Amino acid sequence: MNQPKDKMQIEALRNDDETVFNNIFNHFTNKLTMFIASFIHSEQDARELTQDVLYALWSRRKALDLNLNIKSYLYASAKNAALDFIKKKKHHQDYVRHERYVNNDAAESIEDLYSVKEIETIVEKTLERLPRQCRIIYRMSRNKGMSNDEIAKKLHITKKTVEVQIYKALKALKRAFFIYLEYCI
Repeated sequence: MNQPKDKMQIEALRNDDETVFNNIFNHFTNKLTMFIASFIHSEQDARELTQDVLYALWSRRKALDLNLNIKSYLYASAKNAALDFIKKKKHHQDYVRHERYVNNDAAESIEDLYSVKEIETIVEKTLERLPRQCRIIYRMSRNKGMSNDEIAKKLHITKKTVEVQIYKALKALKRAFFIYLEYCI
């Protein structure tokens, strides 16, 4: 609720009375700074935002409503400034994280693609050297996602045969990757 003192101060502000503004400034600066700091947890940034809030009061002095409660107006402005600061800070942090991700991704993507192609080549060459049935069973298991039981039924063989063939394929791949890694190092 607007008090008579507020109405007189607003009239004085509207008439460019710097003394009244300085009184308001001196009265609210520390209070608003602590209020904003309770939101943003940075006293330095809170001081800057307080300056902005008080400057905005002075900048808008000609348009201030005579029924305005100065204290409520300043605290509402301070709260909004703090929330905007938090949003901008979060947006900035998200942007920085995204840029790091994109830059790392871009730098590594060519190398990653090359590595993936190399690995695919190793897998294919290793599988080509395996017996036909072993290769078929491995691809049914890994590429088509079939269970050992499904493979056994489809190929009319025992589940144990499927397990042994997958084991042989994995052992061959393991050996091929071991050689590849030794070569890379």
